[in-house]
Amino acid sequence: HVLINRNCLALVLLEDRTESAGQNGHDIFLDFLQQNSMCFWNSCLSRSVSSLEYKGYLVPCTLLISGTDFSLEVVRSAWSRRTLRPPTGYTINKLGDISVLEMVAAPQTHFAPLSEALCKVVADLNGKADTNAIRVKLEENFPEMQSPSEEILQKSLNSLMRERKLHYTGGYYVADRQHHHPSFERQMLMTNEEAIVKLHGDASSLLTQTCSHLQMMDIRIGNNEEKREGKNMYESKHEGASLNVGGPPHIPGAF
Repeated sequence: HVLINRNCLALVLLEDRTESAGQNGHDIFLDFLQQNSMCFWNSCLSRSVSSLEYKGYLVPCTLLISGTDFSLEVVRSAWSRRTLRPPTGYTINKLGDISVLEMVAAPQTHFAPLSEALCKVVADLNGKADTNAIRVKLEENFPEMQSPSEEILQKSLNSLMRERKLHYTGGYYVADRQHHHPSFERQMLMTNEEAIVKLHGDASSLLTQTCSHLQMMDIRIGNNEEKREGKNMYESKHEGASLNVGGPPHIPGAF
C-alpha cells in the first residue's frame, strides 16, 4: 500500500448552484479560509485557518484539508459548536476525519510489445523521430527492454507503416484517426483491448444483454399471465356447468 495522506479532514458540502457555479476545489478552499479568517470574535479560529493546507477535492462536493493537529482540532471544535463558516455558495453538510488515505499500486510488467513501445516514443518525439532518436527514447522509457538491433527496429517501423499506424515524411509520425485504417492480416493472439473485453465485457454488449434479459422476463411474465387468465376462464366455465348437474329444476306436482 502507498500512503497518499494522513490526518486530513473531509468537508462534505452542499452546493447553492446560483452562487457557486464554475468554482474548482482550490477556489472553494481559498474561500473557506477567507470566510473563517474573518471570524475576529474567535481569534483562535481566524489564526488557525491560515495554517490549513489544501489536499484535494472529491467530486461531487467534498473538500479535503490538512494541517497541524492543533489547527484541525480548532476546526473540529468550531464545527461541533456550529460556528464554522462555509465557503460562499455552500453549506457544510458533514465534517469528519480521514485517518489514512492509501492506494494499492497497480504493478507494471517488465515486458512491453515493441510495436506499442515504438508508437509511444514516436508520439513523444512529436515529429522529430529518426531511428537514432527512437532508440535513445526506447532506452529511456523502457529500461527493462532489450534494445532491438538496427535490422529489427527498421523492420518493426516498416511493419507499423504498412499497418498505417506510423507514416514517414522526413521523420516518423503517429497516424491520426482519420488516416489509421488497418490493412493487415489478423494476428493469432488477442490484443490487450480484446483480452479486457473478454474478461470484463464490453459496455455496449452488457447493455444489450441486459435489455434482452429484461425482454425475456417480460415475455415470460406475459405468458404466465395469459396462462393464469386461461385457467381462470376454464374454472369459471366448469363452475357454471356444475350448477346444472342435477337436471332441470323440480316443479311441484310434477312426476
